[in-house]
Amino acid sequence: STKGHFGDEVHWMKFHDGLQKILNDHKPGMVLIEKSWCPTCKKVGDRFIKDQEFHRLSKQFVMIQCIDDEEPNFDEFRPGRCGCDLTETDGSYYPRILFIDSDGNIDYSLANGPESQIYRYFYSSVDACKNNMRKLLEKCGLPA
Repeated sequence: STKGHFGDEVHWMKFHDGLQKILNDHKPGMVLIEKSWCPTCKKVGDRFIKDQEFHRLSKQFVMIQCIDDEEPNFDEFRPGRCGCDLTETDGSYYPRILFIDSDGNIDYSLANGPESQIYRYFYSSVDACKNNMRKLLEKCGLPA
């Protein structure tokens, strides 16, 4: 299978296996959608690879990595300008990260920008992603 740009330090799962684990274990999840050909994915991935706190936080999540044709073709994973305007054109950018609560629902409030921003689920900063990881752990009543 294709290797992603976000490193092997994280225990990455495939999409369907990861969703099943979220439901079975009632653990929150993080879904990373990236492309092997994407230079931005590589640049951003390098920042995540080097971040030890990200690796530590990831152990409390079901970490799902979707590369190339593994990208889910559900509109829910291509959110547009707001959580309700699910337009494919606004939602197809890479990499993007979506958070799933321990009941298996996407939490669209955990974004990296205001609702008006087109690329809300793009994280150039690892810190912004880690902040949302901690917020989701708190929402799920888990220690961060």
